[in-house]
Amino acid sequence: MDPFGDFAPARLIIDLGAVFFPSSRRAGPPDYAEWKKCVRLGKDKKFHGVWDIPLIGDGEWDSHTNELVQGCNESPAVLPPQDAGSIRLTIFEARGDGLIASGTEGASGFAALTSQWRKHGRNPWYHIKTYETSSPACVHKYIRVFEGQNQRRQVKIECRTFVLPKLAEALANNPPAHHFLLATRLYMELEALDVYYRPIRADQNWKQSLLLQFHHACLCSFSGFLATLIFQDKRGREGDIDPAWAELRGWNLKEITKYSYACRSLREMGEELVSTTESLIDVVKGSPTVAGAPQAAIKFMVIEAELRGYCREVKERLQKLSGGLEHDLKFLELARNVNQARGVQQLTLLATIFLPLSLAAGVLSMQTRFKDLGSLLYDFFGVAMLLGATVVIIFIIMTIIAIIKEADGKLTRYFAYRERLRHIVINLLILSLFSYGSLVLSSFLVGMFKDVPLGAKTKEATGKENESGWPRRWCSRRQ
Repeated sequence: MDPFGDFAPARLIIDLGAVFFPSSRRAGPPDYAEWKKCVRLGKDKKFHGVWDIPLIGDGEWDSHTNELVQGCNESPAVLPPQDAGSIRLTIFEARGDGLIASGTEGASGFAALTSQWRKHGRNPWYHIKTYETSSPACVHKYIRVFEGQNQRRQVKIECRTFVLPKLAEALANNPPAHHFLLATRLYMELEALDVYYRPIRADQNWKQSLLLQFHHACLCSFSGFLATLIFQDKRGREGDIDPAWAELRGWNLKEITKYSYACRSLREMGEELVSTTESLIDVVKGSPTVAGAPQAAIKFMVIEAELRGYCREVKERLQKLSGGLEHDLKFLELARNVNQARGVQQLTLLATIFLPLSLAAGVLSMQTRFKDLGSLLYDFFGVAMLLGATVVIIFIIMTIIAIIKEADGKLTRYFAYRERLRHIVINLLILSLFSYGSLVLSSFLVGMFKDVPLGAKTKEATGKENESGWPRRWCSRRQ
């Protein structure tokens, strides 16, 4: 029996939306750093389904398992003998070892796929890795087609579903069947597609046609994932964000780097799946069962058109993701160049003002020998320390301004901040700088027009000031 009841298709769609979609809050491709912490589903339970599929004809799938979701320690059901005109399909998923050992890695690509129908193939398991649903979930699918005992046709598929830790915690409170939604979805896709593939299937090409049927189901799920991903990305771009205010800064450069790496990973995954599917289409199309029978060739044309449509759609969606990234990088680079040009203009203006002043001060100071300064060395080094402290303060202020610009560049894209809060923040900063500048200016003005006794006095100078407040030994030198 199906663990979802009599209304399995409808309830499965509802569960996929209710379980996976709420956890998708991040627009953009899956983050590689996050997937390094992914969790494999299927704790304490397993998905184990066995069906006998008619090779040809109009028969239905015959299920040999009463419950698809079972406990890990439950013994498998006793299977009846297999008919000569059927294909026995087994789909399995669990966290522990199943049909294939956990450490075993299946090969991917067309070269590995050909091992499935060759007698002396080197790769017993063929592997496909895709992302599915809007969460998303990373699914590893392993398939093997072979003739078993008494030349009975056997197909074994093992699924491994990985999700992010937050989603795994949310699924822990749901029924165990929710851990195996994607394995159930694969079974339902294969059963729905079997009506179209049975007329082109025969004893000579059953392996190739069933592998193409498996690729068809994987392409359908992967294309749906890309459609959801593009929708999330578009919704994030067209939300409460104005791209005209975006700037290339440190925080979004990191995001762009992660986005670019994820796009490249998705592109490699999609290109391998598409190229292998297109090669497999040519193999099935050239088989005697299809090429030698006009009716089978006509029925295969429908399948071929749908598959090539999926392949074209996957390519276009992957190109759309990469094209959007390149478009953003282009205009962010232009914005950065404009900001750099503005900064160079400001530095040029400052240099135009201060370089002549520095030159004049240097020329005028040449009339005084350094050794003749005497006690004025104290003032000289005091001024030097004052200038050094001023430079440090200016450097700290510039660093703070750079940090503020980073935060402002991140928030300026949002309409609420740009229209309501930004002018308040700018006015507060201007008021703070004006207050600080007024304090510094008033301090210098007080120092210029009024003598303020600061610093320590030596014993010799204490109590020996004249009427002007200068030490008498200094006054004698000045006179």
